[in-house]
Amino acid sequence: MLEFMRKHAQSWLIKVLLGLIIAVFVLYFGSTRWSDPAEGLVTVGDQIITFNDYRKEYQNLLDMYRQRLGANLTEEVVKSLNLKQQALDNLVNQAVLRIKADEMDIRVSDEEVRAIIVMQPAFQRDGVFDPKRYEQILRYQRMSPEEFEALQKKAILAGKVQDIFRQGVKVSEKELSDLYRLQSERVNVEIFKLPAGACRGKASATREDLEKYYADRKDEFRIPARVQVKVLTFAAEDFMRKVDVSDAEIRSAYDANKSRLPQVKGAPVPFESVKGRIAEEIRLIKAMNLAAGDAKKAHDTIYQEENFEAYASKQGLRIQERGFFSVKDMPAELKQIRDAETQLFSIRVGEITPVLSSPRAHYVIKVTAKKEATTPPFEEVKKDVEERWAAVESLKLCRKEAEAALERLRKGEDFRSVAKQTGAEVLETGLFAPGSEIPKAGSSPELMNAVFQLSEKAPYPSEVYATNDGTLIIPRFKDRKRVDDGSWEKQKDMIKVILLRAKESEYFQAWLKDVRETMEKDGKIKMSDNVQKL
Repeated sequence: MLEFMRKHAQSWLIKVLLGLIIAVFVLYFGSTRWSDPAEGLVTVGDQIITFNDYRKEYQNLLDMYRQRLGANLTEEVVKSLNLKQQALDNLVNQAVLRIKADEMDIRVSDEEVRAIIVMQPAFQRDGVFDPKRYEQILRYQRMSPEEFEALQKKAILAGKVQDIFRQGVKVSEKELSDLYRLQSERVNVEIFKLPAGACRGKASATREDLEKYYADRKDEFRIPARVQVKVLTFAAEDFMRKVDVSDAEIRSAYDANKSRLPQVKGAPVPFESVKGRIAEEIRLIKAMNLAAGDAKKAHDTIYQEENFEAYASKQGLRIQERGFFSVKDMPAELKQIRDAETQLFSIRVGEITPVLSSPRAHYVIKVTAKKEATTPPFEEVKKDVEERWAAVESLKLCRKEAEAALERLRKGEDFRSVAKQTGAEVLETGLFAPGSEIPKAGSSPELMNAVFQLSEKAPYPSEVYATNDGTLIIPRFKDRKRVDDGSWEKQKDMIKVILLRAKESEYFQAWLKDVRETMEKDGKIKMSDNVQKL
């Protein structure tokens, strides 16, 4: 367990909490709606996972991360998340869980599903379930009651399977003690920093090199399709003043969600400490519903009368114009809108989208112009090709130099002398605790983990590490201390609960992985050739 905690020491409390939310509510029972027939990707037992299932799961994952990260969800972050594999794994895991639940004779009744739904504040009016409100919200989410209820049933079923693993999981005093020692550690290291640009002048290319680089990577230079749009926004904040939230609604929402709230000494967070936050969430839901009504009215009128600008002028609505952009460089506010990419790049010039939604607003968008994707000839992008080639080759050269330096250091040569000869900068971090980044060295979980393994006997890591900007790093151990600020005893009970949830999740993941591997060996999980096309 200590190895697990050390590996995941960086901001571990936050990461565990976030990880549990994602693991329990997405990675295992997911958010896919199983409705559209399509070509099969994977067969799990007698269940077929189709391309449409995969496409919806991918979009749902993308939307989830957009809501969590907002404008920070860049193209690079999306790539690092490997959403395609996540989406496929989610669907396979869901199917496996249904099979195992059936083998364990675990069932979910319609009454259980109804009980969960009627207790959700979003579907209540004055603290009581409102069928019309329920249908209206689902309609705006483009989901039928049958789809939503099936989704809830899968979630409850997966939760019941996971509950089995909670019964035998305990946290020992030794594990808490190990965690305390880990979190109280402070380490000081010297950093060897070699920027990739340090080797830029050592790399030169012939025209043949550049033409080959371009030919091998033409897609990287392709100018994607672009659109120009006009946007009508119906923001929740503009409707907040029309919304009232009663104490009964707040109390009902708190009671319905007690099991999901953080625990303090074995009990849910006190009502008074979360009352304000719950009220704001309910107020947002109500305001979003009012905004959705105005957005739907605007869409229907504009669609029938083709009067986008005239309707906006008549209603006193401000039109926001966005110049040409591609999927890769969509404006930040549009990236947060569900299905925006699909809608904006599929409809024709002059058409409007359906009502689209982000976490805090609804939109009606008109596409005013389009430019198709093109691949420019080599001569037009020659300078860009040369820059990219030089960046790649200089990084390769710098890595070779850094690896040669590390080999010399591990043989006992002087740290500062080797750094000076290599052209690297030497910096000292000062004492720091496990966290999201290393002072003066940037953010790298792998580097952070390596640094806390260093000691007087083993002052250097076994490899060179690279930061996101291409800087190559070699850390050298200098000092280690323990710090006790007295906060441990105050937080011990809460930390024990969090660690327990982490162990439960870890054991459950290990079990699910073993089940999947066994089913794959037995031929009960079969991937089609279509998976390679994703």
